Amino acid sequence: PFNGQLFLADGASGCSRDCHALKLAERSAETSLENHKLQKLEEALLWWTRLHRRISALLYTASDRLQNQSYMGLTLPDRQAVFFSAASGLAARCVVHPFDTVRARMQSGLPRGLGTSTWQVLRATLHTEGLPGLYRGFIGACTISLPAHALYFSGYNALHESLRSTPYFGVGAASLLAGFGAEFISSAFWTPQDVVKQRLQTGKFSSFVANKGETLALLKNIWQQEGIAGFYKGWTASFFVYGPYSSVFFSSHAALQSISQGILEKSPLFDLGIAFCSASIAAIASNPLDVVKTRIQVASTKVNMSSVIRDIYKLHGLSGFFMGVYARVLWVAPGMSISMALYDQWMA
Repeated sequence: PFNGQLFLADGASGCSRDCHALKLAERSAETSLENHKLQKLEEALLWWTRLHRRISALLYTASDRLQNQSYMGLTLPDRQAVFFSAASGLAARCVVHPFDTVRARMQSGLPRGLGTSTWQVLRATLHTEGLPGLYRGFIGACTISLPAHALYFSGYNALHESLRSTPYFGVGAASLLAGFGAEFISSAFWTPQDVVKQRLQTGKFSSFVANKGETLALLKNIWQQEGIAGFYKGWTASFFVYGPYSSVFFSSHAALQSISQGILEKSPLFDLGIAFCSASIAAIASNPLDVVKTRIQVASTKVNMSSVIRDIYKLHGLSGFFMGVYARVLWVAPGMSISMALYDQWMA
């Protein structure tokens, strides 16, 4: 009996040691995971700080040139319009680009395994790739969107004033037509931006995404493989998306301003609210064709609008045309609100 008790005591002691070692291992794993998360957070914050410094330096340089009275032969008001258009668009892009990435991934059919809702895809991307994953294509988008925003807002103002100077167009009609015209003028930059940005955002071209010079590598590849036409892939679909979007936005914006005049006091918050509501309406209305456009632009082979529409309807039904609609509203509405509010305040 004594030997048996000794054996049992020995076994209990061994089990206790094993349990203690297991607990230590679990604590060590938890500590390692927490340290890894903190390291990722520090890397993300460092990346964002560097990006902010680069953008600030770019804006300061542009601001200095703006003060030069003879710069590029433009009058000061014209240069102010161009500069503030580009700066307001860039400021908005910094805030809302992550939702644009989520939208592109959902509309292209990528979220298998990432989730089916906007927040699931956002969390999954943040967990697997960190903050830089949500900002894929950001540098390329900013580079191309500077001239695009400048053309868009200054073109809209010029067209709107020209149409309003005639007795044939009221505020609503002038806003609608000027929106179409501004989109047509700026599409020379918007379409290449969409092609490059969305291919990087969806990660379908992983060999380029992994490189530090991902944007330049992808630009070179598109030029070599598809020529200049590759940068304008889906231009027709883009115009059918953004033309009606701009028309609905600016006509809604003018109508809401007219309705609220005398009821609400005009302020920066008022401008933000009007722009947000107008952009939300326009984003939802144009989402079906935005899904089609995204599928065309990220495709590795040449496809046409009719075949893409048929495929989406066959696989997903009518709901397929509203994939990523919440992410699109969260991208477009705040972005357009910031752009319009800053532009109106700076130009006032």
